[in-house]
Amino acid sequence: MYKKHIKKDPLSETFIPTPARILVIIQLCLAFSLLLWQASLPFMGDLYRVRSQMLLYQDVMGIIPSHQEATSNQLEHAERNAQHFKKLPRSLKTSILQGYEQLEKQLNYTFSQKMIRLTHIFSYETSIFELAWIFFSILISILLLKRMEGANQAIWILPLLAFFYLFENQLNEDSLKKPLNFFPTEEEIVRNYIQKPLSSKISEQRTELLHGWHLYLIKNWTNENPSDDPKLFHLQAEEGEYQFNVMRLTKKEINHDETYSPKVSFFLLSLYVAWNLFFAWFVRTCLKSSIE
Repeated sequence: MYKKHIKKDPLSETFIPTPARILVIIQLCLAFSLLLWQASLPFMGDLYRVRSQMLLYQDVMGIIPSHQEATSNQLEHAERNAQHFKKLPRSLKTSILQGYEQLEKQLNYTFSQKMIRLTHIFSYETSIFELAWIFFSILISILLLKRMEGANQAIWILPLLAFFYLFENQLNEDSLKKPLNFFPTEEEIVRNYIQKPLSSKISEQRTELLHGWHLYLIKNWTNENPSDDPKLFHLQAEEGEYQFNVMRLTKKEINHDETYSPKVSFFLLSLYVAWNLFFAWFVRTCLKSSIE
């Protein structure tokens, strides 16, 4: 007599299921975060890189940064470094000054120059698989939220791109531009300079490693024997550090022109692939069950 009407949820025909919708929004956030991170490199990333590199140049030239309130010890240290700098060969001083001026120019890049730098980053310094993942993550996520036909099949592109990126990053290590590193390892410091096992206490380990580092600087960069006098030992270590920093600048440890594509840990990239596999499987399963 009375026909029972089943009230349909209008949201079920407008939106994809809530669990899938949450994952799609998370995927969108990840893609936009990575895109914004890459886009910020000419602005915030390069600013941090240039300022940190300038500190090394300023230390070698004996310059106290204008924004820094120096203590008397820091002023004396800067004065000694300035005297060391005056004694360097003219060609070496010219090379260091040119490198410093180049960093100052980068610090004062105009907006248009930073946009050109951004174009270079996306064109030459970013993996094509990473860019493709960002593009398809945004596109497919939007299509899924709009319930566009075919989006649930295209979703398998994402774990495929993630796997290709892992493969490229791990196997093409030699082609990646990496910064030079002249610092000895902790193992080398312990074996060659401390010559005894480190203490079990963390606070004492720091003191021991610092002493070993100073021994490394004196023996390798001053051609002197470490003094038993603490004050003279400190000055020897300071001079060794100065020569070590000059070498870092002349051997081009610092890259003035561009960033580099580092090798990412295999574990982290495996999580990256696993997330995309889970995302594709879970969203597709939810969409399939909602249709049925």
